[in-house]
Amino acid sequence: MRAASLALVLIAAKCCGLAGRSFTWSPLDFARGGPWMVPAMFWQDIALAFGFWAVDRASGRARAMWAPYWIIAALAAVDVPVVRVLSSPLTLPMIRATGGALLPQLWVVRRM
Repeated sequence: MRAASLALVLIAAKCCGLAGRSFTWSPLDFARGGPWMVPAMFWQDIALAFGFWAVDRASGRARAMWAPYWIIAALAAVDVPVVRVLSSPLTLPMIRATGGALLPQLWVVRRM
């Protein structure tokens, strides 16, 4: 149940991050997404939830699995305004490349 909940959290965060973006989608136009657009946007979220499910199942559904669940959910929630502004998720290479210059901007985005 935690894995399904995590999948819903990740998909909701992705939808919030992509809300308001214009997509040219046509079911017959494979060059512009077509029927593959939805699986292409959400496969990583589903894969992470499936991996979480596998670890959760292997651990015997331990209570300790709530900590990774909340960490992943919190990162997804923090990433929503970053995706809205930068159109890219916040990654460790991005943080390293900016050398700390991005941190004040994240505080501005947080206050919006």
